[in-house]
Amino acid sequence: MHYKKLLIVIFLFVTIACKQENSKNTNTSADADTVVTNNKTAPAQIITDSLTGKYRGEFGSTTIFLSLNYINLDNSSASGYNIVKGNKRNIKGKVEAKDGILYFNLSEPGDDKHDGVFNFTLDPETLVIEGTWTPNDEKITSAKTLKLNKAKPTSPDDEIEGDWYFGYEVIENNERTDYCNGYIKFKKDGTCMLELHKWDDTSDKEINEVVKGSWEKQNNVLTLYTGKSKILKKNKYTLKYTVENEEFGFGYYYGDNITISNSFF
Repeated sequence: MHYKKLLIVIFLFVTIACKQENSKNTNTSADADTVVTNNKTAPAQIITDSLTGKYRGEFGSTTIFLSLNYINLDNSSASGYNIVKGNKRNIKGKVEAKDGILYFNLSEPGDDKHDGVFNFTLDPETLVIEGTWTPNDEKITSAKTLKLNKAKPTSPDDEIEGDWYFGYEVIENNERTDYCNGYIKFKKDGTCMLELHKWDDTSDKEINEVVKGSWEKQNNVLTLYTGKSKILKKNKYTLKYTVENEEFGFGYYYGDNITISNSFF
């Protein structure tokens, strides 16, 4: 009798132990499936290193350059800056990934009346940004729609940082009808600063002004975007590089009545 009771106890113990082991294995399998599923959709699976860099596109009637310097999906933060007509504004805020697309909400500092907020998506496959920019004060300016493409990285041959001579001259019927001269300083971040001088015959005084700008260069073509100016008539200029002296490396950019040279002219 005691022997039978002992067998029953042993049987029950083994049965319970097997059930517990099966339950443990089932949970482990479920956890493993969850990890795999999470790995497929986890934000960390999007390689953000390839997404940082400069994007460009239309911004109303002008061009905007938007640089994403930092993207961290683990803490949902992103930062960078944008440049419009030489006006550089830092941006920072939130980013999250949904179904393989990145969603950004980035704000400018807010200490300038023209500041606002960017809301856009970035597709890692096409490297296209689409969204909007909304001003903090809609009485100052209007909202803008964005569609930006990633710009090609600047090669060493396309870098022109430093101080250059600047000249603007309009000739009509063999007579000079408009002109100015000065200097332009190119910065690596894509901004530039123009120091312009012009003699005004009407007031018999010299006009001096400093104008912010931005630039981009591909191959031998330089595109210059300038801010508000009393002297310059447009805000976009396209110039082509010409080698003046190959032996000494002297050359100049010319286009739209503007000459930019690394030697005095």
